[in-house]
Amino acid sequence: MKEMSNLPYFIPDEELELNMALLMIILFYLAKTKNGKFTANNERLLLYMYLLKNPRILSEVLFHMDRGSLKISDVEYFSVESIAVNVDSLFDIGWIKKLLQLSANKKYLEITYYKTDGFFYTLTDHANDLVESLNGSYFNKAKDYAIAMQKIQSESTSKLNNVLNTLLQGNA
Repeated sequence: MKEMSNLPYFIPDEELELNMALLMIILFYLAKTKNGKFTANNERLLLYMYLLKNPRILSEVLFHMDRGSLKISDVEYFSVESIAVNVDSLFDIGWIKKLLQLSANKKYLEITYYKTDGFFYTLTDHANDLVESLNGSYFNKAKDYAIAMQKIQSESTSKLNNVLNTLLQGNA
């Protein structure tokens, strides 16, 4: 019997280019409030990435905060990832820093530093153009989720974390 060669595969959640695209989508829609206030710092980006990749949780956060809900398919709602939620990415600051560093190296980011608040990120014009060119069902859904997160963008990070913790602990 002929031996099968190992087929290459990748895990989408760990694919750098895909995650950079998701980060850019988040920054496109959520880097600043309508009033121009910067919101996209490391902690907030971790939270946004987590919610973007977990639409069921995003929908519950929106509902819990009286901001409506998110229309998601049964496949997304009842997926293994939705039922057995992994919160590790919420605490992996090294991962988000790596994505930010790679994005900065590619000249996709503008970085603003405030002595009291730290670093905030926005996209360069070139990166904005790239986000606008991203299409297909996956990226379109990611954009829809980022747009839905604008409803909670003005909330403090601590309030969002408290709501998320409540939901993840099953106390909602």
